[in-house]
Amino acid sequence: MLRAVKGETVEKQVVTDVVFVDPNSIGSVDFSDISAPEGFKS
Repeated sequence: MLRAVKGETVEKQVVTDVVFVDPNSIGSVDFSDISAPEGFKS
């Protein structure tokens, strides 16, 4: 049971992160905080 609940929570958390970060905050994301290639940083 614990394993199933844990998996569910992680799945939902990942989906939530993707949904919130990708479309809405794409313009206000601090890319210097993320390990991205030098060419990708503005």
